[in-house]
Amino acid sequence: MTEIEVTPEHAADPNTRRVGIMVGVVGILLSVVTISSHRAHTQAVIHRTESNDQWAQSEIEEQRALRYDIGEGLLELGLVLCSLYFLARKSFFPIIGATAAVAGTVMAIWGVLL
Repeated sequence: MTEIEVTPEHAADPNTRRVGIMVGVVGILLSVVTISSHRAHTQAVIHRTESNDQWAQSEIEEQRALRYDIGEGLLELGLVLCSLYFLARKSFFPIIGATAAVAGTVMAIWGVLL
């Protein structure tokens, strides 16, 4: 991946630090949801292979995994959109990115509560 160099004029921008922190937070949330998604998929496979009479239990795990997958995708989108601020210096990128990240986090929490 190409590295972005922060020049002195970028350092003077007051949003640079805030957006940088937001990118870090969204990245952490993304890693948690990604791990949860993989674990939910694995759990669904285990449940399905244990016994056919536990079909309903594996359906719940698959629904949980789907919510994690959607949450993961939205968090990835949020991370990319927030990062675009550093290239374009357009304030709508972190706003839309934060919205996508919040939606991804909500989907992941919905998966936990399922």
